[in-house]
Amino acid sequence: MAYSPLTFSSLARSAVPDVAKAKPTNLLWVDDSASGGGNGSSSSPFKTIQAAVDKAAPGTAIMVKSGTYRESVSLDDASGTAGKPVWLVSADGEGAAKIIASSGKPGISAYGEDYIAIKGFTIQGGTEGIKLTQSGSNLKNLTTNIVIEDNHISGSSIDGIKLAQARYVAVTGNTIEDFGREEGIDNVYVRDAVIAYNDISDGSKSGNRSGITVKAGSEDIEILYNDIGDVLDGILVGGWSSKPGALYPGDIDYQAKDITVLGNHIHDVAKRAVNVLGGSDSVISDNKFDPNNSYFTVVNVASDNQGNRSEDIRILDNIVEKSKWLTVQSGSSSGLVTSGNTLDGSFDGGGGLTLLGIGADGQDY
Repeated sequence: MAYSPLTFSSLARSAVPDVAKAKPTNLLWVDDSASGGGNGSSSSPFKTIQAAVDKAAPGTAIMVKSGTYRESVSLDDASGTAGKPVWLVSADGEGAAKIIASSGKPGISAYGEDYIAIKGFTIQGGTEGIKLTQSGSNLKNLTTNIVIEDNHISGSSIDGIKLAQARYVAVTGNTIEDFGREEGIDNVYVRDAVIAYNDISDGSKSGNRSGITVKAGSEDIEILYNDIGDVLDGILVGGWSSKPGALYPGDIDYQAKDITVLGNHIHDVAKRAVNVLGGSDSVISDNKFDPNNSYFTVVNVASDNQGNRSEDIRILDNIVEKSKWLTVQSGSSSGLVTSGNTLDGSFDGGGGLTLLGIGADGQDY
């Protein structure tokens, strides 16, 4: 399927229907070759993305033409509504509109905004490629109903994509590489989300560079068919968190709950393919783990830094590469089930070819 700036994958349409199934009622155009002073029409486009964002109302699609935009884009005060989101899209093809972020700022950011779709950009530099989180603290204004799809992110100094205090999210079909000291996709108190068909790599394999992390009370997340390589750890189900009560409710006794890790290919990592730290009621199934290293374990199940033990973790039908592949910290074996894990076998990434971007249902990702 050819790239279409306002058409989203079936996973996004299922996870966030009020964004991914909606149709715009208004278009605003942006062209970096414009002379400036435009009104956003196709014949008189804005010169900067921010100028269009500042004029966008619910139901508006911001159509960014091919070119290089040296700016950090703030989507604050640009929320959409149910059925009338705000779209920010590369209009002329996947990766055709390039954002080069300002030093010390994310490429695209929003705090406490809702009903937003971001699609098809090349984003370089900045602290994060995309950062969407709560407004203020203490979970008073979460960001909700978000789709992030088909973006190419590189060179950020912290995370590739940062989501915090967010609900109803789809992160699908993105390429994230050479990110900073933390995660490719970092999820802090994120709920009801799908993270699928992303290609994540970082050549340094150092710092805290995991491919995907879900922690700090994250819940009900599907991590599906991602290709993750050249990182420290592949996927963290849980992790180490601080500021309970501000970043996530203080009475939560787990880092990540009801997480599904399915159909991922994790390869060429410095340490573990999967690290469960304070995870609960989660399944790790039908993945291929090719760590290609001398580290002593492939999958680890342990407590987090708050003393929360992992429990009720099911590790099923994975290809694990090594005969000694599992370590379990004392106290984190409650409800642990392992079955059907083998050293080799066939693997098709869930019926799709991730590197070609073709999903199991025939949709582009």
